[in-house]
Amino acid sequence: MSDKTQALSQIQLLMQSHGITLADIRHLEDTGQPAARSIPRLFYYIGGILIFAGIGIFTTSFWQDIGFGGQVLVTLGIGFFCYLMGLAAVKEARFEKAATPLFLISSLLQPTGILLVLEHFSTKPDPAMGVLIMVGIMLAQQVPTLIALKRSVLMFTSLLFYGIAFTAAFDVMTVLTIDMEWIGLVLGTSYLMISAGLARSEHYAITPFWFFVGATVFLISLFDIVEDTTLELLYLGAGAVMVYIGTVLASRVMVFMGTLSMLCYIGYFSYEHVQDSLGWPLVLIIIGISFMALGSLALKLSARIKQGA
Repeated sequence: MSDKTQALSQIQLLMQSHGITLADIRHLEDTGQPAARSIPRLFYYIGGILIFAGIGIFTTSFWQDIGFGGQVLVTLGIGFFCYLMGLAAVKEARFEKAATPLFLISSLLQPTGILLVLEHFSTKPDPAMGVLIMVGIMLAQQVPTLIALKRSVLMFTSLLFYGIAFTAAFDVMTVLTIDMEWIGLVLGTSYLMISAGLARSEHYAITPFWFFVGATVFLISLFDIVEDTTLELLYLGAGAVMVYIGTVLASRVMVFMGTLSMLCYIGYFSYEHVQDSLGWPLVLIIIGISFMALGSLALKLSARIKQGA
């Protein structure tokens, strides 16, 4: 056994004995970052916000006056320039932190410019097809760059364009208006699965947002499917499963969304079916106490199993 493997085994034993999770280590990394390293990042983000605000104010004030060429220049042109600046910043250690706001600005401006070009040269504009072509172009740019640079901001934008492409593709196939809830269920599930995979990677910082998006889309779509059917209680079970997965992945967002969905459904069920029943709240309290007791018992059994191992 190599020294590295032995060290990892010792670290794993220490984490298990003291109840330390990967989330605790990540929090320690974030809080332990020197202020001197955080200040440049703050300036880069503020600078990016000011640049984007300036471009936005300029375009809204003189949008009609600058014509089609000017509109494409301040959107697609500046966006692509920011993308190139982001690539250059990654290669220079002094400006590496500036890459994130530059990539974000480029991902906002370039799609606008692409849609402008498509609308201008299209004889029969189709919004859904235009959006699908736009995200196809953006994914063709973002995904190879992500593979090459492995930047979390590029993973974030790629996931954003993936969701738009998924929805636009079904819209083009005229399925969106028929099975919107099923499309949302598949999209939400895919976001949750992707986020779960990223939670243990170098891109873990972006997972809370996508856990929230995925859980929101999934839960709303699932409720639309099972509402007023014999399968309605599946929604409550889905919330419980989400809480469990959140505890396994140490995701506070997943735990929160699962808990919120269960509380909302219980409130909805109580209002619809047992609004004036005195026994129903008492039953919920008794069940809640029972679950807490079972949870405490499970923790004790888990601790004994670990000690026995």
